[in-house]
Amino acid sequence: MSCPFCGLTRALGNLYHGNAVAAWGLNPVALVFLPLGLALLAYRSVCVTRPRLVRIPLDWELALYYGVFGLFVFVWMVRLGFRCYA
Repeated sequence: MSCPFCGLTRALGNLYHGNAVAAWGLNPVALVFLPLGLALLAYRSVCVTRPRLVRIPLDWELALYYGVFGLFVFVWMVRLGFRCYA
């Protein structure tokens, strides 16, 4: 049985090399995970270097994290339902 994160590393590698179609086939959440992860990394870097700059409320930030995790679980359940594994 696959897990929600199966194929994520290979999908991110394919995105890095510009192959979005292969990344979609491996784990479609990677197309959301990579840009959101880079944006949150940039946001955290700004928070460390300039702590008084405008900040995202913690509730919104947690909603982003839970939303991405929920997306992983949703895609996993759809794949289990249709038996389409990477």
